[in-house]
Amino acid sequence: CGLPPFVDDLPNSEKKEILSIWKDYKSGDDCTDQRRETQEIIDNLTSDIRAVLFGRPPSFLKDAPISVRKMFRDIMHNRTLKHDEKKQELKLFFYFF
Repeated sequence: CGLPPFVDDLPNSEKKEILSIWKDYKSGDDCTDQRRETQEIIDNLTSDIRAVLFGRPPSFLKDAPISVRKMFRDIMHNRTLKHDEKKQELKLFFYFF
C-alpha cells in the first residue's frame, strides 16, 4: 500500500486529493479506505488523462462502456492471478462481452 506510482503525473487538483488521502498512512496499516478513495479519483479522470497515465485500451474495447474496460483492466492488472487463472478469467470476460 502507498501512493500510486503515477501520482506526479496527475493534474494538480487530483494529485493534491490523493496526497491528502495518503498523508496519514503508515506502512503496515490497513489501506482499504485509501485505496477506495484513490480509485474513485482515478475513475473520475477524463479518458484523455487516463490514456496518458495508463495507455489507450485495446482497439476492441475502444467503444466499450467504461465498466467493461475497467473489468478488462482489472483482470489484466491482477497480480494475484496465475497465468492460467488469468487466461480463464479472460475467456469468461470475452464469453460474456
